[in-house]
Amino acid sequence: MGVADIVENSQLIIMPVALVEQNWFRWAISLILGFPLIMIILNEIIVRLRQEEKPLIATIIIFRNLVFLW
Repeated sequence: MGVADIVENSQLIIMPVALVEQNWFRWAISLILGFPLIMIILNEIIVRLRQEEKPLIATIIIFRNLVFLW
C-alpha cells in the first residue's frame, strides 16, 4: 500500500461528507422525503374529515391538489 493508495482511500471518505454539505443535496433530500410525507398527511386528513362529514374537506382537497400539481 503506497501513498497514492492512502490518498485515494481518504478521498473516498471525504467525498460523501462533501456531498452532504452541498446546498442542493439538502434541498433534494428535503423534497424527496417531504413531498410524499405531505401528500400522505393531507390524504389522511381528507379521509378522516370525510368520515366525520366536515365542510373543511373541500378546502383541504384544493390545497392537496395545489401541492400535487406544484
